Amino acid sequence: MKIENIYHENLEQLHIGTEPDRCYYLPRDPQGALSGRLLSSRDWRFFYGTSYLEVPDAFVSEKQEDWDRVAVPSCWQHTGYDRPQYTNVRYAIPYDPPYVPQENPCGAYQRDFVLTEEDRKKKQYLYFEGVDSCFYLWVNGVFAGYSQISHSSSEFDITPYTVTGENLLSVLVLKWCDGTYLEDQDKFRTSGIIRDVHLLLRPQEHIRDFRVQTHLKGDDALVTVDITEVLGAPAVSCELTWEGSRIPGEAVGGGFRFAVTQPKCWTAETPDLYELTLSVPGETIVQKVGIREVSREKGVLLLNGRPILFRGVNRHDSDPYTGPVVDREHVLRDLRLMKAGNINAIRTSHYPNAPWFVELCNEYGFYLIDETDLETHGTQCIYGGAVNLIPEDPAFAPAILDRVQHCVRRDINQPAVLIWSLGNECGYGVCLEQAAAWAKGFDPTRLVHYENTWMASADADYSNLDFHSRMYQSMEEVDAYIASPDFPDKPYLLCEYAHAMGNGPGDLEDYMLRMRRYPMFCGGFIWEWCDHAVYAGTTRQGKPMLHYGGDSGEELHDGNFCVDGLVSPLRRPGSGYLEMKQVYRPVRAAMENGRVLVENCMDFSDLLGTVAIHGTISRRGQTLWAGEIPTPACPANKTAALEIELPQEPLEGTTLLLRYTQVQELPLTAQGSELGIDQLILAPVEQTVPEVLPGEVQIRQEGRYVQIRGKDFPYQLDSFTGLFASLEKQGRQLLKAPMEFSIFRAPTDNDRNVVNQWREAGYDRVRPRVYSCEPQGNAVSCRLSLGAMAIRPAVKIELLWQISADGTLHCRMHGERPEDMPWLPRFGVVMQMQPTQEPVCYYGYGPEESYWDKHHAQWLDRFSVQPEDLPDENIKPQETGSRWNCYEVQVKNVHVTARQPFGFCVSAYSVDQLTQAKHDYELPESDSIYFHLDYKMSGVGSNSCGPELAEQYRLCETSFDWEFALEF
Repeated sequence: MKIENIYHENLEQLHIGTEPDRCYYLPRDPQGALSGRLLSSRDWRFFYGTSYLEVPDAFVSEKQEDWDRVAVPSCWQHTGYDRPQYTNVRYAIPYDPPYVPQENPCGAYQRDFVLTEEDRKKKQYLYFEGVDSCFYLWVNGVFAGYSQISHSSSEFDITPYTVTGENLLSVLVLKWCDGTYLEDQDKFRTSGIIRDVHLLLRPQEHIRDFRVQTHLKGDDALVTVDITEVLGAPAVSCELTWEGSRIPGEAVGGGFRFAVTQPKCWTAETPDLYELTLSVPGETIVQKVGIREVSREKGVLLLNGRPILFRGVNRHDSDPYTGPVVDREHVLRDLRLMKAGNINAIRTSHYPNAPWFVELCNEYGFYLIDETDLETHGTQCIYGGAVNLIPEDPAFAPAILDRVQHCVRRDINQPAVLIWSLGNECGYGVCLEQAAAWAKGFDPTRLVHYENTWMASADADYSNLDFHSRMYQSMEEVDAYIASPDFPDKPYLLCEYAHAMGNGPGDLEDYMLRMRRYPMFCGGFIWEWCDHAVYAGTTRQGKPMLHYGGDSGEELHDGNFCVDGLVSPLRRPGSGYLEMKQVYRPVRAAMENGRVLVENCMDFSDLLGTVAIHGTISRRGQTLWAGEIPTPACPANKTAALEIELPQEPLEGTTLLLRYTQVQELPLTAQGSELGIDQLILAPVEQTVPEVLPGEVQIRQEGRYVQIRGKDFPYQLDSFTGLFASLEKQGRQLLKAPMEFSIFRAPTDNDRNVVNQWREAGYDRVRPRVYSCEPQGNAVSCRLSLGAMAIRPAVKIELLWQISADGTLHCRMHGERPEDMPWLPRFGVVMQMQPTQEPVCYYGYGPEESYWDKHHAQWLDRFSVQPEDLPDENIKPQETGSRWNCYEVQVKNVHVTARQPFGFCVSAYSVDQLTQAKHDYELPESDSIYFHLDYKMSGVGSNSCGPELAEQYRLCETSFDWEFALEF
């Protein structure tokens, strides 16, 4: 087909035939039913082409009954056309604005709708909630308009084009347009009518737009309603109610005013909503109203005059089956998990969510940073590119301002929205300065956010921005900035932090400690909520196959960098989610002068009536006392003492475990839901290892091997490795392969930068070189090093194996490593063993995986876990399943104790197998288990995008000693 006017490559023609932006609502008839029809359905006729030139000319005016049928909303990459493509920063098309490729995939959509004579007496509007990336619209063969901005609403008055009876709606959607240069978000690039389509039937005279504002005045509040646009001159009435009771009001000028005494103020903890009803003859509009006021004062973020802390997360619309197309059931599943994870704030990265999503956040209590559909990150990657290229180009000023206006005007009446965000990662320039000035002027009742100002020129204007916002700053940078004498009078916000890719994030608690320490640090938003992946069926064994960038044969992609969430694509919470939940918990405990103090970390609610507390006193896994502890009255951000009797002189290894649960039944979370824990060590563990039992043990050197024999055991120690090649006890062989030293781990996604240093140092391929291996009575002494070919040794080791008469092995090891080589991923030994159905029993931190910097959701106790339940699943295999700070562990017939806490991991796969596999479903059927016993393993951090792993979580000791015992 031929398009007469090419709007999709014209920065001066952004919307044709659309109605002015307005606040979001769906009008109702006087009986309360929606006035119109939802056109979303599964029976839209659809044609896919690699260019709009392939679409038949008759498409705009004639039914195409032989076309395929698709659902709307949907994206065509998830319905069998085109293919998904994931890129992070780089543009998926050549950079040549406003032009896009001529081979521009398109989807032609058709459907019918019927209007009665009564319908035709009304005004008829088509309301599109979101179309990616742009679309042309025809009604009954007549061109009705054009619009872009993938995640914003577009409304068309189609009254002049309709007829009584059957009408034909034709929509041509293009994959690329000039708006693509402004939508370079980190996500799969997909296309189509991705959100609902409504046919609205409205009286000839009606309210078009209105504005609700709330103002707190002492113990009272004022709610003002301004009718900002009407069609015709309808008689307008307005009613504000609380739980069905009317609140007196008065008409003032072009609107209404309601004085509310002792209002129920809206917060994420108390999402109380009033109901506003605007009426004209033949129609009503219902708007939920949250009475709240957001401000900043002396660098502190305030809600209703009180400081608040964002315990936030960034969220994309993402589903493995439907891509960016999500429904209410999907969103409610997310919100339930978020509430259960103690999340109170969402940044809509990096575009406005569906308007009904915002309404759900009003209802259930989430603070929103509502972000404009704007990102131009890819200009950094073009040849000779510059980060500020687009926001400094006046040609883009109308489009940038248009996008901010669409976001703000649509959601202007939604109480959950505390902050407008101008977009993400565009650099900074005059276009954004103008947009910030407009947003601040249009809505002075909210704050304005933008992060990329640190890339701006020296003379940039930040006066209309209310935050100092950054991403992924290290702890040292946070401390230095807040301590700086130049610290501005603006709240400090991490709009992205703690990159939750793969096995991570590992640094959440360190950030939270600073958020609670510095009043001007108003919180942060973890990147990100969910892993992005495309469902590609199941294996023969029934395991889901989840694909990421490159798995669809894309020429340009960014691999698994989209697999970076706290929950899986199927919404299975990972260990990162559990860590976040614990760090975001609403109450914390500490010991002070023999008393247990609890701190209320909430911003508005008292502990009493909100949180129940259960305590368990135990010693080395044995319960000494358990019971409910009275919750004290404790206002928000205050501290109170618990009434609990502690042991006067607790024995070593005695702990107090506090569990916090939810007192009330809430809409998204059940009464009794766990909110978090605290474990207080009343007396530290005094760890011992078995004494060496004297007795007859024969030790002799036979060529390469040292043969060791006792009453019921023959062992074989390899003098080329310093470790045991065979361990046979009572006729059973304990090893399937010789023991090995282990200093490498299957790289986590957060190791993606440092792993290059590890490989350069040869850590992934070290081999032992034994300098001496000498029997000494009932012991064998070895000196050796671990190094890779062509590289000097990474570690030099002196070890002593002592053998008890009962076959117990006692190992004393001293290690030295060069200070100028990279820190180690881990140091330990690994035993390959026959698979087992017996549980792994241990005394340490559990029950889930734990690491040096990611263990706060776990506690010290005795645990029994099936081997297959030890690892935490990752779409891209990597190091997983470690247990940190353990004192003993039993794996099959091997019982381990150590002089100091150690780590262990039991996996069905070797480090090499995990390293080589690109997807979890590619891992082979396993006939072994690999038992890693670690002196230490470095933390996991979030350096896939965040700062380098903090030094205190690195295995960077240049000298260390390790003593452990193996009993069989």
